[in-house]
Amino acid sequence: MEFTREARERGIRVLVDLVVNHTSSDHPWFQSARSSPDSPYRDWYVWSDRPRDDTGAPVFPGEQQSVWTRDDAADAYYLHHFYAFQPDLNVNNPAVREEIKRVMGFWLELGVSGFRVDAAPFLIEDTSERGRRGGGEEPRYELLRELREFLDRRRGDAVLLAEVNVPPARIPKYFGDGDRFQMLFNFILNQYLSLALARQQAAPLERALRDLPPVPGVCQWANFIRNHDELTLDRSKSRRR
Repeated sequence: MEFTREARERGIRVLVDLVVNHTSSDHPWFQSARSSPDSPYRDWYVWSDRPRDDTGAPVFPGEQQSVWTRDDAADAYYLHHFYAFQPDLNVNNPAVREEIKRVMGFWLELGVSGFRVDAAPFLIEDTSERGRRGGGEEPRYELLRELREFLDRRRGDAVLLAEVNVPPARIPKYFGDGDRFQMLFNFILNQYLSLALARQQAAPLERALRDLPPVPGVCQWANFIRNHDELTLDRSKSRRR
C-alpha cells in the first residue's frame, strides 16, 4: 500500500496482472479438486471422462499435444489451454466468479488503479453444457460486464486493460457498449508495425489502421511496440499487402 501511495503522489498509476484463466496444478484448490468428486473445489475446474473435441487447440502446440490431461487421482481429464500444470478455472461457476472479484477487491484496497487481464479470450470461453449445445454467444461475455461493474463500484477511476489477440471482427465484443473492458492491447497495429518495419514500407501500417474497428467513446487502444511477453504475427501473416 505504501508503494502505490508513493507512486500516486508522483503521478504514477499502478496496474497489476489479473491471471484468472487458470491456476497452478499445485494450487490448494486444484489439489482439493483432484482428491475427490465431492470436494467443494471440484467444479472450480473443468473435468471430463474423456478428451472433448470442442475445446480448441493448445496455445503452445509444440509443447502440448492436447488441451486435456488425465489426472489419475481424479480419475478424469482436466482442461488446460496453456500448459498441463496450468489447469483452467471454470468461470461458469458462480463461486469462481465471486473469488475473482475478491482477488480484484484485495488489490484495489492496496491502491492499484486497475488490472491487465491476462488471456481474456480464454477466460470467457463457455465450457458449460449450455455452451457445448450452442447456447448462444452473448452469455460468454457477461463475465466481462460483471467484472467491470464490480470495478466501477469499488473504484470509479480504475481500468481493465485486456490481452485480446483476436480478429478485428471479434474485437467489439470485448469493448461492448463501453461497459466491458475500457482498453485492449492493440495487437493488430503492433503486428503490422513490425511487418512495416521489416519491409521498410508504410503500406502494412496503413492497412492495420483501416482494419481497426471503431471503439466506444469511453474506451481506448493500448498501443505498444515491444512491451509484451512475446512477438506474434498471427494477425498479419495472412496478409500480403
